[in-house]
Amino acid sequence: MSETKLDFGKLDTQGIEYHRWVTDVENALTAKAIITTIQPLNEDLINQPTSTMKAQAVIIMRCHLDPALQWQYMNVKDPRALWLALEDRFGNVVDTLLSDLKEKWNNIRFQDFKTVADFNSEMLKLRSMLQYCEQNVTEADMLEKSLSTFPVPARILAHQYRNEVRTGNITSFNQLIRIMSVAEKHDSILVSNSSRPIGTKKIPEANYTSTSKGKRKEWNPIGNGRLEGCLGPQNHFKKDHAPRGGHGG
Repeated sequence: MSETKLDFGKLDTQGIEYHRWVTDVENALTAKAIITTIQPLNEDLINQPTSTMKAQAVIIMRCHLDPALQWQYMNVKDPRALWLALEDRFGNVVDTLLSDLKEKWNNIRFQDFKTVADFNSEMLKLRSMLQYCEQNVTEADMLEKSLSTFPVPARILAHQYRNEVRTGNITSFNQLIRIMSVAEKHDSILVSNSSRPIGTKKIPEANYTSTSKGKRKEWNPIGNGRLEGCLGPQNHFKKDHAPRGGHGG
C-alpha cells in the first residue's frame, strides 16, 4: 500500500516550522471548503461543520504530522481540539527557534558545502527564518559570512571578491552567488575538499605542477593562474564591460 502523497511538509516533534505548517494547513482546508472546522464555533453560520467535514480536516492535519505526533494525538478526533493542542505546544516556538538559528548562523561556512547551490539554498533559508524571528540580516551580513568562510585554497579568490564588494561591483548576496556559480563551473577548487577533515584533503591533480626530475609534484596555490584567470572576479566584470562587435587586441 503506497503512502499518501503530502501536499506540504510534516510538522516535526520540535515544531521548528510550526508557523509555516499553520499557513499550509489553513490553505489546504480553505481549498477544500472546510476551514470552519478549526475556527471558533459560530452559531450564526448557516452551514455548520458536519462530522464528515471534521473527519476530512483531521485526516489532512494528521497526515502532515510527524509519526510521533500522530501517536501522541491519536485520540483527538475533533480538528478544532487538535488545532488548539498544537498551538498550545508550539505557538511560542520562536524563542527556542531563535536560539538555534543564531547558533546556525554563527557556524555556517561556505567551505562546508559541496556546491555553491547548496550553500545558497541554506543561506537563504536561514535568512528567511531569522527574519521571521524579527532578526535583520543585511546584504552586508550575507556577503561577509560568505567571503570570510571560503576554503583555504580559494582565499585569494575571496580577497578578489572582497575588493569587488569594496568598489561596488558586487552589491548583493545574489550577485555574488551568480558569479561564484560561474566560477564553480570553471574550477573545482572553489568548493573542493571543503568537507574533508584536516590532513585528509585530496588535492586535485590540476593544481599541482610537475618538475622535470623525478616527476615530483608540488602544490601550487595559484593553480597556474587559474584562480586569477578562470575564477577571478575581474574576468566576469571585464566580460560584462567588453566592447561589442570587435576582438580584443
